[in-house]
Amino acid sequence: MNKGILSVIVIVVVVGLGIWYWVATAPASSQTGDQTASTTEQSGVPASGSSDLRTITAQGGNYTCTIDNSTADGVVSGTIYGSGGQTRLDFSVRNNDGTTVMTHVIRSGGYSYTWVDGQTTGTKAAVTSSTPIISQPQGGVISVTDTSSFDSECHPWSPDVSEFTPPTGISFVLQ
Repeated sequence: MNKGILSVIVIVVVVGLGIWYWVATAPASSQTGDQTASTTEQSGVPASGSSDLRTITAQGGNYTCTIDNSTADGVVSGTIYGSGGQTRLDFSVRNNDGTTVMTHVIRSGGYSYTWVDGQTTGTKAAVTSSTPIISQPQGGVISVTDTSSFDSECHPWSPDVSEFTPPTGISFVLQ
């Protein structure tokens, strides 16, 4: 009789542990919206929205964002990567005259590196808290400032250190 009671207790404990494990490891999609929003806020990466460029690039954590904005001068779209205080922006500006300029900015190691596709020279400048995120590169046509508003969609990202390394084929002129 003691073996029967002991068997029932063991079965109840095993079933209880199984239910606890199933609930504890349930995917985030089955959690409530408040719990999902809390997770997003804790990571420092908003899922989407409209914000200025400085706010988007000031996020904490490891993230990637797609951005889009139509201005009086044309359409700006691109991708932003961020990790550990480093930022990379790759974006295209399509002007109303039909020309498109692809511009890149890497902010890493206390410097900002800016270059335009098709050119062999870019700029390098020391970064301070007041340094604009985007400076006008030589030959670039940029109608974007730190306060330009963008629609953005951001997600957590596993960093790739190569995204924050300036290209070797560009000569950067110190400003």
